[in-house]
Amino acid sequence: MLAANSQLIVVTESGRIYCFGDKDVAVQEHLFNATSLPEPTTEQRKQVTSILHDTDTTEGYAQLWGLGDAGLLYALLETSNLHILAIDPDGKKVAEVRRVLADAGLYGQRVSVMTGTAAMMELPPYIASLIVVGDIDAAGISHEGAFAKKLFHCLRPYGGSACLPLAETVHARFSELVKRANLSNASIERVDNITILSKKGALPGAGQWTHEHASSANTVMSDDDLVKMPLGVLWFGGPTNENVLPRHGYGPVPQVCSGRLFILGVNGISARDVYTGRTLWHKEFPGIGEPYQTLPGRPGKYLAHQPGAAFYGSRYVSAADGEYIAYNDTILHLDPATGAQLAMYTLDASELGLADAGIAELSWGYIGLWEDMLILGAGPQIFDEQPPGARESFNAISSQCLVVMDRYTGEIRWHKRAKHGFRHNAIVTENETVFAIDGLSEGVLELMERRGITMDKSAAALYAFDARSGAVKWQQNEDVFGTWLGYSKEHDLLVQAGRGQRGGKHGLPDEPNDRIKVHRGVDGSLVWTHNDSYQGPLALHSDRIIPTCPSRGVSSPALDILTGKAMMRKHPITGKDITWRFKRTYGCGTGITSKHLLTFRSGAAGFYDLCNDGGTGNFGGFRASCTNNLVVADGVLNAPDYTRTCQCSYQNRTSLAMVPTPEVEEWTYNAIPASRALVQQVGLN
Repeated sequence: MLAANSQLIVVTESGRIYCFGDKDVAVQEHLFNATSLPEPTTEQRKQVTSILHDTDTTEGYAQLWGLGDAGLLYALLETSNLHILAIDPDGKKVAEVRRVLADAGLYGQRVSVMTGTAAMMELPPYIASLIVVGDIDAAGISHEGAFAKKLFHCLRPYGGSACLPLAETVHARFSELVKRANLSNASIERVDNITILSKKGALPGAGQWTHEHASSANTVMSDDDLVKMPLGVLWFGGPTNENVLPRHGYGPVPQVCSGRLFILGVNGISARDVYTGRTLWHKEFPGIGEPYQTLPGRPGKYLAHQPGAAFYGSRYVSAADGEYIAYNDTILHLDPATGAQLAMYTLDASELGLADAGIAELSWGYIGLWEDMLILGAGPQIFDEQPPGARESFNAISSQCLVVMDRYTGEIRWHKRAKHGFRHNAIVTENETVFAIDGLSEGVLELMERRGITMDKSAAALYAFDARSGAVKWQQNEDVFGTWLGYSKEHDLLVQAGRGQRGGKHGLPDEPNDRIKVHRGVDGSLVWTHNDSYQGPLALHSDRIIPTCPSRGVSSPALDILTGKAMMRKHPITGKDITWRFKRTYGCGTGITSKHLLTFRSGAAGFYDLCNDGGTGNFGGFRASCTNNLVVADGVLNAPDYTRTCQCSYQNRTSLAMVPTPEVEEWTYNAIPASRALVQQVGLN
């Protein structure tokens, strides 16, 4: 509302504008009558049709460099669903085209037009699925190397394409410019009289996050080498959090693969573009998110916490060529680009020898993916009448059978029946091996005993199965206590521990968060043990193990993955050796890592700068979730909005993505203790 010139002007949510005055007058109503766009020429329509076909692009964001007579712009608007930014140095022409588009009701809806040359403007990276160059001279091709780099800079990875109408001689010159610019993953081809420059595949150094704990090895670390502080916003906005789980239910961590971010909701799964935030598809699966919703009948003002995916596990895994979902008694294989169902795999209990256990219908528990195989937990164990995921219940945290299936055909490669139960967090696959613990914790045994149910109390076993055949490579029966396994392929080390979660406050009471054992992956031999408290889950970060979840304050020391000794750093003022720890303020949820960043909630969204060992900082103004929604993958920090049901008063409730931005200021604090030792160096800001 605006009060001005003795009038009150009001804009409504429906898009109408009202003007109120102090006199009783006849109301004047101004209706908008959209005009048609000018007709493109037959040649322009043909050119656009050919470009859309050759680049396989009709959706997303596009740019037009150099308007010409604007016919190409009008043809793109009428032939595709693209959102378009057009750029031209002629301010008069820009104003005229804006008026035409506004009269057609399109300006600011699907298209914007800016004055300038694209090569000289600060345009965001990765946003354009398609760039069409209309007027070559107006686009700024005379800048040569800068032009080629800017063109490539704006293209979306995984196939973004720029189309330039170049003469044969100019094409040869431009191809040489692209070659000299050393543009990674650049591909250039000639189709008729159009030069097409494409950005193929992933960004070099980009990592993925395909499982609940990053990968099938439970490393809790993305191998992304691109995202490092300082960061700036790439985009913000996108869809609402309607198709996201409630934040206290600890739903699965969002997964990122091949430029797409996958999110589980209460009744479906969504895919979004990590480089623009737009929704690619949403697929309905009624009730799929029920285990991660806060349970009915809980007292208190706020929705209660529960273990959720941290113990029950995720319902899906991601690959470049398939999204796999464990939904009731089926495994669904979806096309990750469209959400279309490619295959459905089912089993019955008799195939796995579970019919004698009184299981008539088979449902799925754990799901993992490695190369061409799905690693599955079948027959989730139900120990009491509590619903799966409840904090007081151990239901569905383990499965009665381990199944390895060909992920393209559904053929069962092999399966193993558990003597006790395969804990979902203690199943990892890497280096041609499936590692798993078959055993029930003391907490489960005590619960059953209190209820008069006799359980097998024989020793738990740690297995290493050949991933292809199921043959036992080695087996450990002595002092197997873990509820969590993680594997470092770099060092061939298998970590046995407890999962933990905020010191057990929001977790299960049977987690052994005071012991760590590390075994050789090749033969199971013991390498080292650690007997002290820590906060899980444990991130296997190159040369160290990082406890990621202090409830507040200072973390447990990071441990040398080879020796189990505390990692050390230099005190920046005294130069003395001190243990490596990190600090955070309040907040539920656990931390996850990438090569250069540790992300978590610390009041607002928080991070620890691992690249510079620079301490803890905040992305101020927005709240990270109890489910960690700060995922580093595909060259960006992905932060989808996970504030559904949240009552915290943070200013910004939106999805966003961040990328390295050197000009942004970075401020951090740290867990370095004060010292009375002599000052060796000091810096003052």
